[in-house]
Amino acid sequence: MFASRRLTFNVAVGLMALVVLPGCQGSKAPPPPSGPSKSVGALARLQPGDGVINVGVAPGERLLEVLVHENDSKAVSANQLLARLGSYPLRKAEHDLAVSQRDEARSQLAAIRANGAQELAQAKVRRQIVVEVEPLDIKAQKDKVAYLEKQLTTARDNLSRLQSLEKGTVPAQQLEQNQLLVSQAESELDTARSLLDKAVRGHDLNVQAADAQLRVIEATLKATEQKIPLESLERTVAVAAERLTFSEVRAPAQPEQMVVLEVLGRPGELTSGQPVFRLGDTSRMYAVAEVYETDVNRIRQGQSARISSRALETVLQKALQKDYLPGVVESVGRSVSRNSLFAVNPAAETDRRVVEVKIRLERSDVVAGFVNMEVQVAIDVDD
Repeated sequence: MFASRRLTFNVAVGLMALVVLPGCQGSKAPPPPSGPSKSVGALARLQPGDGVINVGVAPGERLLEVLVHENDSKAVSANQLLARLGSYPLRKAEHDLAVSQRDEARSQLAAIRANGAQELAQAKVRRQIVVEVEPLDIKAQKDKVAYLEKQLTTARDNLSRLQSLEKGTVPAQQLEQNQLLVSQAESELDTARSLLDKAVRGHDLNVQAADAQLRVIEATLKATEQKIPLESLERTVAVAAERLTFSEVRAPAQPEQMVVLEVLGRPGELTSGQPVFRLGDTSRMYAVAEVYETDVNRIRQGQSARISSRALETVLQKALQKDYLPGVVESVGRSVSRNSLFAVNPAAETDRRVVEVKIRLERSDVVAGFVNMEVQVAIDVDD
């Protein structure tokens, strides 16, 4: 009877081994979706095209205001403002003060230049008068001198003719009158010549004075402009603007459009150096598969793949009327590392050497709301 019980126990243990052991062998990956028999199965996680972008802040800052939220329907654009830090009010006041001082300096400089331009214009007009009008006066005076020279010549000729006549034939009074005319003509000619010489000399000096006045005005204007520290104030504004950016949290420059996947900080909290926002471009979704190092040599760019998950069965059937989401292998990694995804089977290997393979999904919109979800992938291979 004891032998019979022992036989029964051994049979029971053997049946348990037949039932339990196959499930405990721990396949390298969960069963792939239905499809061609020549395929490589692997675990994968759903990721945006550029991965999950962590946006953080230096430790010790306090969040003042969070401007985006996880449920926002509007996408986040490149460099968009996401949050403000506690130092923002002070940095903003410093920036506004620097801008105000710079603008005042600009106004002063503009007024100085406008006034200087008027003075220069007036000085140029005065010089133009000297250069263009005074020569006309000199010419007129030269003409007058020439006329008086002819007049004096005529008066002397008349006097000489009267003096050459015989005495007694010309009245003394007439002779005196002609002598007076000669003296008057000589006096007028001397005066005209003096005025002409004065006009010529004065013109030369007036040109020199006008040129000197222009130089003085230009030098004064330049010296006054240099007293306005506009360049220094411009640099102060630039520094204040740069300091202001340190009190703001902005989205990265790339990609151009993102969605807020997660907000990890709240107004009033102190930052610890950890991410405050997680962003991603869900318009281009990928499955990042961890393929065994022994299978990766069978993977090629352009191969078709099928992505499935029990959690996505209803979503896939509704959107595609399929139990899997098609995709194409876009890139195969070049380094081998330890796996970060683990099968549900507790007996599965936990320390595997894998290579990451990026699979571009044909319908990103179907799984855009499932970032980081673990899925199963079957990659169709040639052999």
